[in-house]
Amino acid sequence: MTPDHYNFILDRIHEACPETMELKFGCEVERIKFNEYDLGRWFVIAETSICRKHKKWREECYEQENGCSIDEGIEVIEDGEEDGFCVFSVRKDEVKILGTDPTLANVLRTIGLVEKKLYFVAGITTKEVILRMYDPRITSKWNLSHDSLSWHRDNQPETIEFLYEILK
Repeated sequence: MTPDHYNFILDRIHEACPETMELKFGCEVERIKFNEYDLGRWFVIAETSICRKHKKWREECYEQENGCSIDEGIEVIEDGEEDGFCVFSVRKDEVKILGTDPTLANVLRTIGLVEKKLYFVAGITTKEVILRMYDPRITSKWNLSHDSLSWHRDNQPETIEFLYEILK
């Protein structure tokens, strides 16, 4: 599995499932201009806004009636892994949307748009879904305990290669 194959699959999923790129709870973002204090991954937890006049977040600005204007913002949680996590607010125009981690539902919707003969589900157990192409010898498993494309990239690269062969 190569990073290019993974990124190709992500692009196809984002085309088929645009909601994976919406700025919403759980969406991963990154700062456009890197800051030396940005140590971990950022995930959206809420929307907020900042007062341009007083440079305070909406909850802190009591001057809203006196001609204040606002910029839209988001609250993010930074997963610093080693240092734990912290929560802070940033303006929406300061971040690039990386999207939510695609799930099996997103993968199946994307595969459904490809005109190849694929039996989506050749078997289901309590732990996995078995995907099979037209040729019954070409199969792959999706671990239901870890319903994310990135987990499969890191732990079951053969699943990513299987999806790449279907989507290319």
